[in-house]
Amino acid sequence: MPPIYDSSKNNSQFRTLIHPIRVNEKEHIHFVTTSCCDRKPFFTRTWTRQLVLEAIEKIRSKKGFLLLGYVLMPEHAHFLIAPGQCHTISCAVRYIKWHSSTKLLKNLRAKGMNEKALWQPRFYDFTRKKN
Repeated sequence: MPPIYDSSKNNSQFRTLIHPIRVNEKEHIHFVTTSCCDRKPFFTRTWTRQLVLEAIEKIRSKKGFLLLGYVLMPEHAHFLIAPGQCHTISCAVRYIKWHSSTKLLKNLRAKGMNEKALWQPRFYDFTRKKN
């Protein structure tokens, strides 16, 4: 039976399981999952989804990573991303999260909502080598 790790302790083996090493090679496609802050359902309205998708497209074309597909669920998102030659997956996701949150939070605040963040700090990815 595998050992059980206590997440309340600073156990380096537990930290390795939670924070896996990311593969950042050009020939890898990443399936990324990221959640909204406090699991709030930001993407239930058409206009919020549209703002986020426009922001993602703008930053994708500007930074040059490949976005193969995406799904926006009410409180989280999935992306298929190939980071490109000059970026890591962390960089690509950071660009997506920063640009989309800036755009959406500005609009939400203009509508009187006092939201502080759109995305949770972490994301999870699984990689596959392109054929």
